[in-house]
Amino acid sequence: MRITQGTFSFLPDLTDAQITKQIDYCLGNGWAIGKAEAAAYFRHATAIASFEQSGIAAWPSAYWSDFDNGYYEAMPNNAATFVELRTRRTRIGADNVVDASYQYGAVGDEYTNDLSPLVPGTVTNRAWVDWAHRRYALDARLAAARVVRSTFDESTRRGIDLTTRARLLNNSELLLRAGARRDELVTGKESSGFVHGAYSRELREFMGGIHLLVDDIGEDTNVAAGAEIRLNVNATSAISGRWIVSDHAGGSDALWMRLEFRPTRRAWVTLGYGRENRGDDAYFIEDRDVMPARGTGNVVTLQVRGDL
Repeated sequence: MRITQGTFSFLPDLTDAQITKQIDYCLGNGWAIGKAEAAAYFRHATAIASFEQSGIAAWPSAYWSDFDNGYYEAMPNNAATFVELRTRRTRIGADNVVDASYQYGAVGDEYTNDLSPLVPGTVTNRAWVDWAHRRYALDARLAAARVVRSTFDESTRRGIDLTTRARLLNNSELLLRAGARRDELVTGKESSGFVHGAYSRELREFMGGIHLLVDDIGEDTNVAAGAEIRLNVNATSAISGRWIVSDHAGGSDALWMRLEFRPTRRAWVTLGYGRENRGDDAYFIEDRDVMPARGTGNVVTLQVRGDL
């Protein structure tokens, strides 16, 4: 048994010749990934850039892409590039603080990585501005995005959304989100919008919230509601759960409950039951997995984790 970076591997020990053979096999099947990343900081500004390439035998490759695909000209078809520029803590007046960010991502149509959520053949431009008030617990985010896909289904999606939060004196929070999106497909253009409102309150031993979502406004409007709860039984155990109901055609209700135990300071155990993959995003009721094309069954999950 080997231990690498705190991860236990129960694979049998291999000889150097066997390891070399497996590496050659991975290279030959396009599974190897080479990646480089750099970051720079200056006062309140940050810049991050990364480049990765799949199916490498020698890195970087000279297999350059076509600019017609939307990638910059020097990027290989089997590569992915990411750039982020960010400014933080820019003051406007005495009480307003603004952050601004921009992201660019390009994924070649021949990029392959089964362990990555990157979608081959996409170019993404995303920008957002965060605002916060120093005296009151108010904040907001205005975000815009453009995603172009050149493989499978040629499409362009543009979207803009506004998120606002207000924290009240009784330790409760109000959330309001609204947005619009437009899809340009081969078959035509489709536009829709959404509104999401929520109220939650967090105490020392309890957290609960209710959510309401009106989605696909302008197309086939549907309504969904959800609730989330967390109860701290004692210092080492808790119960949490969420419940989602929707009137979307083909959708169904989803319940997820989880028991959490922390036997030591660096280890914990969770036991869950329900639809784990529905509602696992930051705004759980907006999760695209909430309304699958067909019904899925409940599952039982057991997780044991420890930090070395």
